[in-house]
Amino acid sequence: MKKLLDMGKLSTGTILEATYLGQRRTAEVLPDGRITYDGTVYKSLSAAGGALMLDLKALGKGSDWAPSTDGWFFWRTRDEKTGELVTMKEVRRRAAKGL
Repeated sequence: MKKLLDMGKLSTGTILEATYLGQRRTAEVLPDGRITYDGTVYKSLSAAGGALMLDLKALGKGSDWAPSTDGWFFWRTRDEKTGELVTMKEVRRRAAKGL
């Protein structure tokens, strides 16, 4: 995430969104590349996605079980040029290709 910020392919404060079990939730990109979701800061997209999944499965944050998710595919954001909703995996792919 930090590399995408440094490359100018993502902005601080970018809103991420995910839909899980029919519920839409948002997170935000921090200046250091970490993600804030529901008042907690996470080191990765996957950790934030796992927390969202836990919240919506009503297992609570005290559970030892943490779902595994590919955060790059789980979270989406609006492409700044087209307005299209794209996965973070696609943002990363486009950055790698210099798009």
